[in-house]
This record gives sequence, structure tokens and C-alpha cells, in this order.
Amino acid sequence: MQPRPPSALNHVKADIPTPNGIISVEWTKKDGKFNLSVVVPEGTTADVIMPSGERRQFMSGSHRLSCPRESGTRRKTVLLLGDSICMGYAPYVRELMKDRADVVYPKRNCMFACYTLRMIWEWSRLVDDPKSVDVVHFNNGLWDLGQRDGRDCLTPVDVYASTLRRIVDELRHFFPNARIIFATTTPINEKTFCEQHTKGNAEVERYNAAARKILSGSVDAINDLYAFVRENKVDRHYKDIVHFHDEGYRILAGQVVKSIDSFSTPAPMR
Repeated sequence: MQPRPPSALNHVKADIPTPNGIISVEWTKKDGKFNLSVVVPEGTTADVIMPSGERRQFMSGSHRLSCPRESGTRRKTVLLLGDSICMGYAPYVRELMKDRADVVYPKRNCMFACYTLRMIWEWSRLVDDPKSVDVVHFNNGLWDLGQRDGRDCLTPVDVYASTLRRIVDELRHFFPNARIIFATTTPINEKTFCEQHTKGNAEVERYNAAARKILSGSVDAINDLYAFVRENKVDRHYKDIVHFHDEGYRILAGQVVKSIDSFSTPAPMR
């Protein structure tokens, strides 16, 4: 159970039938407090996350909890979008932020920038209310700068850059209260890369430079994961040409969380 009380409501009550019996939930906002009452049926446990971030687990029976109702106690909602690198660090970001934020992300690879642009409207359904999203952290690049048989990159750099700008416009439309963070493309493992599939890190740097140039001033922050990997020797944890072992993804997750936490409070609701 994770109540997310909107500002326009002061009282909610609901009964939910289950095979074990009825789950009853009721909450009120009164005298500066958020008050929650829960009835858990026999043979059932309830995991409860309060708006303040407090977590409790209850066995069957009746239970009451309270916390401050001030807006500053509201948990963040964070959306992660990106390629397989994002898919690697996303579970660790969720774990690191579990006490203060709801971290959501698609189960599928976001691949090319144009694919991300196409799917934003669908991924906006990952949350109950897109206006509640506080931060969107996204990346694209590895698929776009890839090659086949040594030919040109699959997405020309100018098309890649203009598509990133369109992605930001779409994110602003669907998540109007969110801060937008773009993450640069991480380096390629040049010890194992194949020239038939990529031109190496010189190309990664060219695409990252184009992204910085076009997104400067239109995103709220740029998380330079390329520089972070290089400066912190995360490249010691490569698994293959672009992916990392678990420890590498854990380290990247810490940097992603740091970038998200640079916005210390949730975005004001509009």
C-alpha cells in the first residue's frame, strides 16, 4: 500500500475484496497530519509506504499510522529511460532510492533515439499521474552511433541531435512538472570492439558533443556518464564491448542517484 494523497482530497476510504478477505484502507489529512488506517485480513501481510517515505510491514489485524502532511515529505517519482546501460543500472537506482523515491522504468530496451521519441506517450502510462513525475533521467546513443559492416552510423549525428531535442519537448509535454536529466553515452571497451560495428570512442565523443550542444539550456542537467566512467575507472568492470558487470552497474547507479538528488526536493505540482 502506497497512498499518494493529491492536494484536492482530504479523505479517502476503500474496501478491496481478496481471496483471504477484505482489505480496508482509509486515510485523512487533518491538523497538519496524514492519518492512515488499514485492516489486513487473515493470512495476509501488508507492506505500507507512507507519503513521508516511512516503510512498515503489518500482519493481519487493524493498524494506524500518521506522518506530517507537508508537501516537503512527498516521495519523489523518478522515471528512467534508456538503452541496455540504463537497464543495467536501473534496478540498483531503485534499490538506492527505495526509502525516498518511486523509481520506474520500461522493461524493454529504449534503443534508438527515434524509438524513444515514438514510445514516450506509451511509457507515460508507467505512472498513475504523469504530472507527479519529479525527474526523468534518459539516455540514447549506443544504438544510434552503431554501424553494420563498417558503414556509416545507423543514425546520422545531426538526426540524432535533433531527435534528442524532440525527445525533451515530448518529455516536457507528458511530464510537465519533471526535471529532465540527459546522460551522455558511456565509453566503448576499445580492447574488444569490432570496427565493423563501431568506430570507437572518437565517435562516442562526437555524438556526446552534439548532444551537449543541442540540449544545453533545454534540459535541467547533463549527467556526464562518459567522463564518470573514465575518471573513476569504471571501465575495469566491462563485460563486453559496451556492457558492465554488476559492480560496474552499481557504481553507475550511484552516479545516477547523485544526479537525481541534485534536485533536493520534488518538483512543485502544477
